[in-house]
Amino acid sequence: MSYNALSLRVILVLPVLGLVAGCAKAPPAVPIGDGLTVVAPDIAFERSLKAGKLPADWVVVGNVPKGALSIAVVNGTAALQVDGSAEPFAVMRRTKASLLATPYLTWGWNVVPTRKGPHPVQVVVGLRDKSQPKRRSWLDLGDKDASVDRLITIVWEETALGRGTVIGPIQRNDEAERARYIARGGQEQGQRWWIDTVDLSLIHHQIWPKDKPANMDIVLIGVAVAKADRNGVMNLAHLRLNR
Repeated sequence: MSYNALSLRVILVLPVLGLVAGCAKAPPAVPIGDGLTVVAPDIAFERSLKAGKLPADWVVVGNVPKGALSIAVVNGTAALQVDGSAEPFAVMRRTKASLLATPYLTWGWNVVPTRKGPHPVQVVVGLRDKSQPKRRSWLDLGDKDASVDRLITIVWEETALGRGTVIGPIQRNDEAERARYIARGGQEQGQRWWIDTVDLSLIHHQIWPKDKPANMDIVLIGVAVAKADRNGVMNLAHLRLNR
């Protein structure tokens, strides 16, 4: 399936339902300090999943089907297990991080690959140019400091040959510009743990060379399930933003 058909756009038109924060307005964005662990996962997060109410610094787009998110122990490692056969949705943690100060995103993943095409589960990073007035936004949280005008999806591809490839930017209508980064892929690399680290500032520069990196903030990090005609499970552990 082509990237144009990778239907994060479908997510956009869905109401914010399902696992929602407990209060009407999210608290101030999470300060970074030396880094931020987005998904550990830990006992508190697991309890939130079971209660159907994620912590207030998380944002949900779409309706998260029952069982689409769970905590599982995979080959001895606790992980957030995401079912890629579900309807499109995204769960993202609000962050407040300078792209230059904390550019490194590290995570572990153990993936059950699809038989064909890119995996429907993706790691999502939303960025905002704080020097610009509010621009086209993929997601408007009612907070100018959390609106997204640059979106990077990090994907597991059909084969391992595309690793390190950047595709984009792409823009549709009035939506934010987006791009895809292929971090890993292939049936032969599936169902075993891999630890990967990407430099988001480098990826951003490759995609949007005219942007000033010092003006860019990372405002959302999480996972999304894209509309697809194939199933696939992704296990994520220790998703972390670092200096």
